[in-house]
Amino acid sequence: MSDEDDGSKSEEPSEKKIKDALDKGQTAVSREVAIVASLIVLTVFVSTFARDMAVGLSDKLGGLWEHAGTIRILSGSDAATLSGSIAAEASLALAAFLIMVIIGALISAFIQAEPRMVADRITPKYERISPAKGAKRLFGQQGLFDFAKQLAKLSVATTAVVSVLAGAPEKMMQAMPLGPYYIGDTVRDLLGGMLTAILLAMVFVAVVDVVWTRFSWRKGLRMSLKEVKDEVKQSDGDPIVKARQQSVARDRARNRMMEAVPNATLVVANPIHVAVALRYDPTKDVAPVVVAKGQERLCWRIREIAEEAGVPVVENIPVARGLHKSVPLGALIPESFYVVVAELIKQLETAHRS
Repeated sequence: MSDEDDGSKSEEPSEKKIKDALDKGQTAVSREVAIVASLIVLTVFVSTFARDMAVGLSDKLGGLWEHAGTIRILSGSDAATLSGSIAAEASLALAAFLIMVIIGALISAFIQAEPRMVADRITPKYERISPAKGAKRLFGQQGLFDFAKQLAKLSVATTAVVSVLAGAPEKMMQAMPLGPYYIGDTVRDLLGGMLTAILLAMVFVAVVDVVWTRFSWRKGLRMSLKEVKDEVKQSDGDPIVKARQQSVARDRARNRMMEAVPNATLVVANPIHVAVALRYDPTKDVAPVVVAKGQERLCWRIREIAEEAGVPVVENIPVARGLHKSVPLGALIPESFYVVVAELIKQLETAHRS
């Protein structure tokens, strides 16, 4: 795609464009968040288990050293048994650590985007091996950002490792005469300090990467004016879309109607089939206005809302049926209903005063 084509995409992506992208597996997922999650798991693991692992391994090696004269290695199987006993000391903790890292990475991915099975992501495509596309990825904006990000990560990791290892020999020498427990504490403190420094820096890198990833993803979905117009034409001609739009419009109109019921003056009802809510404010209404009406379930809902709001409900079958049949929503009642409705309002006012 040419630069001119990219520049012409000035419109924000539509809901359909975003949904299509998500269906194809094109999500704004930052890999750095998964790395941060893994680092958090690793830091917690080291703080919790590193000491015990170091002590256990030290005890194991110490026991082998004490009984070195009695250990006989006559074949490869003897060597394998010996090395296997050492490896078993750390294998369970290591397996638990790997499982925790995987779970942390999966959770970070699920938090950023809904998991989807997308066949399109594993379908072979020429553009994935195209030299031109590859060069654009390497030397474009995304490529430069990735390079800067990797450079920052390398600098952070190097600085953290160097700063911790600079004092490591002296600390280890001080801990050795004190026994394996102190060695375990020292190893835990050294690794914990190094991981904490890396983690804090990686949190900053991850935040920047999340912002950039979402910005780049949304920018890549931008549309030209022609694409917007074509999509509108296509949507308008789609009967499913039209039906959905009509359903949404009906729902919104019904919600607005129900919101007007608490402000009504009275509700005229055929006890279980029809209800009509009327508003009459002498300061602004020349005649009562139908603010809500409905049958069956809507009838019951109008009555429920009216009763909750303290709006009087009057049962008058002929008036309720006549108003529901002949008066549109939001319209003034016709003159033929003036007398009977006025009488109902007068009765309510009299009852209220008494």
